[in-house]
Amino acid sequence: MNAPFSRFIGDYDALVQTLRERSELMEISRLELDRLSGLADGYAGKVLAPARIKSIGSSLGPLLQTLGLILIAVEDPAARDRTLARRTPFDASNRRVGNHSNSRKPDPEIEPVAEIAPSPPPRPEPVSRTHLRVIESRSKGSARWGGAL
Repeated sequence: MNAPFSRFIGDYDALVQTLRERSELMEISRLELDRLSGLADGYAGKVLAPARIKSIGSSLGPLLQTLGLILIAVEDPAARDRTLARRTPFDASNRRVGNHSNSRKPDPEIEPVAEIAPSPPPRPEPVSRTHLRVIESRSKGSARWGGAL
């Protein structure tokens, strides 16, 4: 039985290199990887390119699943000790555990605020009223037209 595929990944470049190696071992082209993982055509070629064109971002899950990989976080004791030596510890009394940005659920005893009425429908464009003019006859004897009565 073959040993399972495994690599140490310490940074982003190592992650990209690991994904690139895995796709080559599985003999999957970049376009086929796009098709199988549901990514846009050409996307895997950009995120797995040696020169960084795009970053993986939210496509990490589909890429890992398609390549049959999972990520496992393992503590690096040396890196942990370096960080602990440089840090300034926080004051636990200043922590606000469970704070959700002051979001509150509505109180069921308070009446809900009335919904804003929808805006009235737009007014129709003005209609030409030329067809409503009353046409009077132009009789020669009409005072209105300057004629004699």
